[in-house]
Amino acid sequence: MKTNYKNIFLGIIIGVIGTCGVFFIVGDVNVETEIQIGEKLDDDNKNIDISIEKTVDDNGKEIINILANGSGSVTKEEIEQELERLYIEKDIDISSGDVDIKINITN
Repeated sequence: MKTNYKNIFLGIIIGVIGTCGVFFIVGDVNVETEIQIGEKLDDDNKNIDISIEKTVDDNGKEIINILANGSGSVTKEEIEQELERLYIEKDIDISSGDVDIKINITN
C-alpha cells in the first residue's frame, strides 16, 4: 500500500487553517492552557488560623492565650505580621507578662 504523505500533510494544514478560520469567524474564543509538572508552588496554599482566649485566674489577673496555627506555604514572618495586625485590632499589650503566644506551622 502506497501512502501519499504530501496529501496527508496538505489535509492536516487545511484542517488546522479551517478550524482557526471558523473560530475567528464565529467570535471571540479564548483558549487558555495550563501545564503543570510536579507540585504547584504558589501563594494560594496558605492558611493561618489564630485563636485568642482570655481567662481570669484566681487572683483576678487576666491571662491571654494566643494560639497561631499555620499550614501550607506560610512562613513564620507572615504569621507574626498577622499577629501584629491583631494586636492592634484587639488592643492587646504583649509587653505585659500576661500573654502566652504559641505558634505552630505544619506543611
